[in-house]
Amino acid sequence: MLKHIIFFVFILALTPLMAQGPYSISGRVATQAGEGVGNFSVVLRDGSGNTIMSQEVDCDGNYTLAGLEADTPYSLFLDKPDPDFVINGVSTFDLVLISKHLLDVQPFNNPYSVAAADVDGSGVITVKDMVLIRAAIYALITQWPSSNWVFFRDGEQAATYPFTLTSDLTGIDFIGVKRGDVNGTAFPCN
Repeated sequence: MLKHIIFFVFILALTPLMAQGPYSISGRVATQAGEGVGNFSVVLRDGSGNTIMSQEVDCDGNYTLAGLEADTPYSLFLDKPDPDFVINGVSTFDLVLISKHLLDVQPFNNPYSVAAADVDGSGVITVKDMVLIRAAIYALITQWPSSNWVFFRDGEQAATYPFTLTSDLTGIDFIGVKRGDVNGTAFPCN
């Protein structure tokens, strides 16, 4: 009986140590149509904003960051540079859709279209956004005033995702939206 009690106490003493990880966080980045967004890195930062590690997101949009400590504040940072932003999904049809929205003929009914149309990152769709898209189509500009891609988590814009691990986190998914590409024709693994 004493052997069982000692073994039980030993297991109880190890339980907090075993519960400390290492843990992982994983998920998928996709367009609103479900296509994987890849060919960029998800960056893991500590509570002070220092980069801990990064991982390339594959063309299916999957990522996994492993070996993480428990009870430590982290945040994921997503930023997808797109060197071919002018030709990747941006067309005059996007301008037509933005015009219809601004004239209240066919307003956008989701945050993804609004974010795509807001190429200057001001938070509001204006004629300035249309001018910038037209300039990009004519190759007069080579970059947007804001980021090329915008990411959403649970319907809210989220370039960073803060979390503290107490167990493995799975299904931490994001929706990626290409700026300027209102109709969703961009190739998401560029």
